[in-house]
Amino acid sequence: MQFLEARVLGRIDRSAGPDMCWPAPGWQKDGYPTYSQMGHEKRLSHLVLARDGRPVQAGQMALHRCDHPPCCNPAHLYPGTPADNVRDMNERGRAVIRSGEEHWHSKLTQANVDQIRHDYASGVLQKTLAVQFGVTQGSISAIVNRKRWRESRDV
Repeated sequence: MQFLEARVLGRIDRSAGPDMCWPAPGWQKDGYPTYSQMGHEKRLSHLVLARDGRPVQAGQMALHRCDHPPCCNPAHLYPGTPADNVRDMNERGRAVIRSGEEHWHSKLTQANVDQIRHDYASGVLQKTLAVQFGVTQGSISAIVNRKRWRESRDV
């Protein structure tokens, strides 16, 4: 275990000084440095906090004061809950609510929505539109009734 910790912690670049971010190059998941221990992927920031005497408990995560995911400077890290993380995100203005085409789950474009509304107003059945655009009839209903894509322009 000592060898693993020394090897993994040795990846951290501390050259910027004690007050700056210390990135850890190498394996990352979603921008966060990771390492493998007995076949399990773990976040390096959790190891850093444990070595600093502030282990991440069950139901917690390592939060960054610096908002820089690769950072492993223990002065920039603290354990907190997912609710703490969301609160920090909102307080720091990092919450981005994407809608329409920008939403990660969107299958349709603004042009598709405009076409759906136009075709529906012209008498095309929702079921037909669902097949045409590769979505469910419920999605078409939500679009034509403005429960989805509310901010969309009128056709």
